[in-house]
Amino acid sequence: MNYSKKLLGKELQDLKYADIEQFFTNPKEESNKAEYKSYDPRGSIEEKYKGIYKGVCGMLNSEGGILIWGAPKGKKVPNRKEKVFEGALSPIQGVIEKDALINKISDNITPTPNSVKAEIIENNGDTVIVFEIDKSVYAPHQTENTYYMRLDGQSRPAPHHYIEALFKQIRYPELGGYVKFQELKSDGQYYYLKTQIVIINHSSLLNEEDVSFRLTCINGVMMDQDHTKLSLQGHQLYVKDFAKLLHYGGVPYYDLTLCFAPNKLVEDNFDSKISLTFGGRKSPMKESSYNINLSNLHPANINDIVNNKEENKLMYEVGIDKGSESEKVDILLGRN
Repeated sequence: MNYSKKLLGKELQDLKYADIEQFFTNPKEESNKAEYKSYDPRGSIEEKYKGIYKGVCGMLNSEGGILIWGAPKGKKVPNRKEKVFEGALSPIQGVIEKDALINKISDNITPTPNSVKAEIIENNGDTVIVFEIDKSVYAPHQTENTYYMRLDGQSRPAPHHYIEALFKQIRYPELGGYVKFQELKSDGQYYYLKTQIVIINHSSLLNEEDVSFRLTCINGVMMDQDHTKLSLQGHQLYVKDFAKLLHYGGVPYYDLTLCFAPNKLVEDNFDSKISLTFGGRKSPMKESSYNINLSNLHPANINDIVNNKEENKLMYEVGIDKGSESEKVDILLGRN
């Protein structure tokens, strides 16, 4: 669910520092889907992170929501139980890198969450971080050996019966699918982008079977590593038998080269999109997509060709972005 759009009025990636300041010009209260954490420069940064893990964990185990780190300090109001958050922000001090932040969350919440997004918003050295957290299909999650849930606007240790109910949900292996970009070169006639398709089982106790994937690239033709065009595949490749059995720790991969005609790239401003859909017998289908630009044949880092990526998004979430079920049926049947 797009909590950022619903609560803050913008997509997560479009938020500016001024938007967060504007949001708190009026008093705000926490709820089961909104948590506000101020930043106190005193004390250990690691202790502050523990509060973030706790808040994220609670939302993963509940209905999801938004967590804003760097919010105003909460104030007690007469005759009201809840604190209100209003006025000047309490920005985070020090540089925080997005990849390091996500890695910290992944390392300190078990099982590893895949439904947490973070946007680091900076303004003249001041930093606020907005987390958008979806309800997890792999709940319950824990941090420091404690399960949390959102209750009365707070992240609290979850009672036994709640955790038991979460454990009784249908369990699926948690797969992650990725396109690894390796090399971009040209022979003077075509552009060649060397890649690897990697699918990982992130579930430590659940194996997956019969893993398959489909890769699509609108203006890139699929080729194998000796530059032979894959018969009848063109812009789409389907691999049914990628992994018969995929266990935790296994990292199977598939080598693939994409061939691009320069004239087609010029028409599209050297932009292209690669979509990887994947799944197995027991796990739901997911999609990882990458918007790339090939205008620089010699990037300092091959990953610099990626302008935007969305990895491991459940297909039902992709479907939500495309409209209601009835709207999708009308499009499929040509009724509009």
